[in-house]
Amino acid sequence: MDIAGESWAFTQYTVHPFDPVLNIYYAQARMYDAGDRRFMAVDIIKGSVSNVQTILPYIYCLNNPLVYIDLFGLQENPVDALKKIIDDPGEIDSFKFSKNETHYYVRDVFEILGGTVDLVKGSVFNKGSVTVSLTYDNKSITIKYDLLVAYPYNICTYGATVESPSLDQTKNNYVVVTHHPGKNKSYIELNKLLEYFKKIWCEPRNTGYTPSRKPRPTPTPTPPKTSTQILVYSPMLERFIKDYEKCSLISYDANPPLGDWTIGWGHKLHEYIGNKNNPNISWTQAEADSTFTSDLNRMINTTFVPFLKDNNIMLSQNQFDAMTSFTYNFGEYTWDANTGYETIRNFISAGDYSQAATRVAFSMYMGSRQPDGLIARRNDEIEMFLYSDYSRDYNYTRPR
Repeated sequence: MDIAGESWAFTQYTVHPFDPVLNIYYAQARMYDAGDRRFMAVDIIKGSVSNVQTILPYIYCLNNPLVYIDLFGLQENPVDALKKIIDDPGEIDSFKFSKNETHYYVRDVFEILGGTVDLVKGSVFNKGSVTVSLTYDNKSITIKYDLLVAYPYNICTYGATVESPSLDQTKNNYVVVTHHPGKNKSYIELNKLLEYFKKIWCEPRNTGYTPSRKPRPTPTPTPPKTSTQILVYSPMLERFIKDYEKCSLISYDANPPLGDWTIGWGHKLHEYIGNKNNPNISWTQAEADSTFTSDLNRMINTTFVPFLKDNNIMLSQNQFDAMTSFTYNFGEYTWDANTGYETIRNFISAGDYSQAATRVAFSMYMGSRQPDGLIARRNDEIEMFLYSDYSRDYNYTRPR
């Protein structure tokens, strides 16, 4: 290699050209002194308190050259850096989105990576737009999403668009971002982001290094769609709904003081709805169980099954079960075109059942006016739809 008329020789230590006269390495943005194990100029990229080593202006690759390389004297490879954050997020602010998924504060993550986060304030109906950018090795990634107006305690989920010249722009590239109004911060899902990083930047070199922490478990993938329409719910779904509904053999007001009189496994006593006084109806367990089976079949056969048949939609068993639970909660006319559930109908019709698309569709029915139990139920239905997880174990407490 020839720079400014001088001959430079490559070595295998830092993959940077070495100057035998000055006894230093040319690391693009800065010169590196291997003897002192330090750069000879400060890092122009600011660090973050979430990763203290990034604040030190002269160190090379977080003092770990056996694991990381720094091609331009600026920062470690984004793939390496993001893997390290995933393995050990340290003090990065985080938000437990579900029992299987934690999101991390966007600004903390991208400050460590050497990127930027810009907010342009919006108007009454749009709180602003966020643009997250990162450039390394002449390649870049840009993530964009709008902060929509929401109720004070409504946690919003966005399918943030991902843009890069290195990605196939004919596909819908997006990553899940949640905005927590209580903290007034946005949080991002890192495993999907890492997939895009790998597509944009090359994989890190193989050093034989094994992380000190075990990698996070990969969720069980959703089974592939079947060529035969599944139109009958499973016994596991029946148990799931019963666990949420619980059984009462005497009538009660499900939404006091509105007079939402209910009995059995969530059966509505429509003839008494709106009355102030409890009708004091009692059932036997056999009556409750029989009515539950009748109600569940009515829920799926009124509009849901016809909707699937009319549109020739093939769902796997877990996907069908998740939407059956959703239908049992919202009513047998959920899938009718005139009932105001366009988002969930369009989601099922489109056939994009990726994690981001699924979470965005379900999040539309998790508004701040919904009780905590129903928000938890929507998240459990998401996990059933995506991962065949039928356990009722999502706990949600509204931020105060």
